Amino acid sequence: MSPENGFSIDDQNRLYWKGAPVKTENRLVLTVGQVTVAIIVTGAAFFQGAQAFLSIGCSFGLWTIGCSK
Repeated sequence: MSPENGFSIDDQNRLYWKGAPVKTENRLVLTVGQVTVAIIVTGAAFFQGAQAFLSIGCSFGLWTIGCSK
């Protein structure tokens, strides 16, 4: 990139905008509450997917244990 448009790259391939380094990485930081909600939602999604999988298996006759009659 050319310095005329404000962008430049140094020898270590770091990006600069008008001479100032451009931050290209942001770390995700979650609070304890956000982590707790994420774990609960992930578990709920997993169990809902497992239930759907087992229901489809019953529908196709792949197994009969646990299937409603």
